[in-house]
Amino acid sequence: MTEPLLLNHVFRVVDGETFAAARDSAWLRELFAPSELRTTRRPDWTYTGLYWYGTTTYLELFEEGAQGPPGASGMAFAVETPGATAAIAAAWHDALGDAEHRLVVRPLGDEAVPWFHIANALPDHRGRLKL
Repeated sequence: MTEPLLLNHVFRVVDGETFAAARDSAWLRELFAPSELRTTRRPDWTYTGLYWYGTTTYLELFEEGAQGPPGASGMAFAVETPGATAAIAAAWHDALGDAEHRLVVRPLGDEAVPWFHIANALPDHRGRLKL
């Protein structure tokens, strides 16, 4: 793969008190960056997060639960070339251990439609990436 990896977003899971403080912060809502509190519903998963949007990337903050325990975090990179996500999963697997590549779907009315492809480390191998 020769295309650059572009930072799409980063996320962090925090405890309920920290999430509530961020959600209720006027400074974060009004001055830090454009933001929203949003619930995402997928066929396999529902979660609520706080989102702060930059020009080309965004920050997600989640309360412990659906996205994991406090301290869980991650980075997402974007690629636009068909097949590039599978190449990323293969490179991850070769360098750091098990990875998966799958298509995520999103509900649209009564149907599930393709949303995006994702490649990620399997949970027992995420510790090899030091964030």
